[in-house]
Amino acid sequence: LLSSLKYFLVSILILLLYFSYTTIIQPYFMRRRYKRYPNVALSPNFIPVLGEIKICMDNMSQGRFIFEHYEKAALEKGKDLMLIFSGDLPQFLLFSVKAHDEFLKLFPKKLDRNDYFRDTILKISSGSMDQMRTTSLQKKIKKELMSSLGLNTLSKKIPEIIQILQQHLASWQTKDFEDISDNLSSLTFDIISHSIFGECYTKIPDCRYINESGTVETLKFGKCFRKVLSD
Repeated sequence: LLSSLKYFLVSILILLLYFSYTTIIQPYFMRRRYKRYPNVALSPNFIPVLGEIKICMDNMSQGRFIFEHYEKAALEKGKDLMLIFSGDLPQFLLFSVKAHDEFLKLFPKKLDRNDYFRDTILKISSGSMDQMRTTSLQKKIKKELMSSLGLNTLSKKIPEIIQILQQHLASWQTKDFEDISDNLSSLTFDIISHSIFGECYTKIPDCRYINESGTVETLKFGKCFRKVLSD
């Protein structure tokens, strides 16, 4: 019994040390390292574990734009990029053309795909273009996607986009709601999906969504997708 308790306590200690290193020590020294560079902006406060979440929530509670501190940093003179943390995950926001060009030089030899799978969007898009190595197929998919979202292509779809908007507005007039965020998300999803896939996106079959209570409901793909992202 004492031996088992000893191993249990040692395991807990190791986990605590690892947690402290990844959420406090490592982010602290990384911020300290990049603080020396005048062209790198940092978040106003270092918040272990939460990262940017606390700052974003404070912005919202005070009636400001959720990413206001990013905007302020981008407007600072001489700032090329910004170091932020999503929890314990370091990320860089690129502010200048110079930073963007330097970043692109890393592909595909040093950086080739996103292999961070803790984010919901990456879990539900396993095997997508974002996670594919640079191959002829990946380049073809990327070219087609970028082409479909280009200004020249989208400008030709303005009448269809207006029609989608009118359909949503008509359905909103028959509803009583206080928070329109879900309705706006649905509108945005439909416009983007139509821009990429055309009318084919309406033929995507409905999905089975398991609620937190364990009940199952059938939802349109777009609504199911948005609910999974917010889970």
